[in-house]
Amino acid sequence: MPLTLLPDLGDLLRLQPQFNAGTVVEALRHLGAREVWWATGRDPDHPLRDALPAAGVALHEAAPDWSWADAEHEQLLSFLGQYPQGRERLKRAAQAGRELAALVTAPSRCPRRSAPTF
Repeated sequence: MPLTLLPDLGDLLRLQPQFNAGTVVEALRHLGAREVWWATGRDPDHPLRDALPAAGVALHEAAPDWSWADAEHEQLLSFLGQYPQGRERLKRAAQAGRELAALVTAPSRCPRRSAPTF
């Protein structure tokens, strides 16, 4: 079976009724996936943590502890904020994040989310 990567939308699974944990389970069934290698993180409250096993999809941990990377990320943000070019890049990154959030929270159906033109 080929490897298929699905993006983790995290809290959007809780907030967006058009794309929730049930939709992910439906997509996995459509793809014929019976197991998931979890590479997102160790959040015990992630909506898929319970939804996948309840739907009969085996869940395997593949994510290492990334707390060191989170600390380095915070340090990088602090350094970037000290310089004009860094502040400009942070503004552009924030704008890109807002655009992405608008895209993934817009109502749509699973076929559009998985279409090659997306």
